[in-house]
Amino acid sequence: MPPYSPDLNKIEKFWARLKQHVSKIIGQCESLWDAVQQAFRQMFDAEDNLIWGLEDALLSRYDSLGFDTSYFEFSYA
Repeated sequence: MPPYSPDLNKIEKFWARLKQHVSKIIGQCESLWDAVQQAFRQMFDAEDNLIWGLEDALLSRYDSLGFDTSYFEFSYA
């Protein structure tokens, strides 16, 4: 593996996702800055939905297996 591999670099993947979101919405925004801000919000909203969806799926699965999930507490600080 080369010393620098953009495929494995997390920040490169983030910038690629941000660029993709911005390019989709740039025509609907007044400025590049507005598009970047909106893309950030969309990306983080999507991440939040993914996290909460995984939490719900995990709790449902444990419930279906008969585990007591009343003590489960998820914290995202």
